[in-house]
Amino acid sequence: MKKLSLICCAAAMLALSAEGGIIYSSTSGSIPDGNPAGWSATAAVSGFLPTISQVSVTFNVSGGYNGDLYAYLSYGGALVPLLNRVGVSSVNGFGAAGAGMNVTLSDLGLNNIHTAGDGVLGGTWRADGQTTSPTAPPGSFSAGGGSITLDGAFGNMDPNGTWTLFFADVS
Repeated sequence: MKKLSLICCAAAMLALSAEGGIIYSSTSGSIPDGNPAGWSATAAVSGFLPTISQVSVTFNVSGGYNGDLYAYLSYGGALVPLLNRVGVSSVNGFGAAGAGMNVTLSDLGLNNIHTAGDGVLGGTWRADGQTTSPTAPPGSFSAGGGSITLDGAFGNMDPNGTWTLFFADVS
């Protein structure tokens, strides 16, 4: 079993690592403001055996408004919403008022990132995991996040193939 980590800095540099070795890196980019078309990067991974046992995603996003962000990781027909308009709910239509984050998303996190408060976010969180459309009305979002997990979606898969990381500022 392999431990697989994804690292993304400023939603720009993409790197996948397994057991501490970086296996892919990409150049920087930016998340267009108010554009659901967003930004994405792909990583073609090869040479790792046998299967994935744990997935984590680390990224550093600066600026913007956290409650506007939507991000996902997809691979092998599975898609995990990493961020889905953090904090948006029927009680808070605008979501978390922070301007950036330097976080790790892992099933080992104590809390779902959707429950994060205002300010620049840091630390380890569970992925948002809810499939609500990021353009849905605020009342459509679960205040506690969703149930899709990184290890549940990607665990026991062959890590070799094309991974996609997507970020958008949807509002």
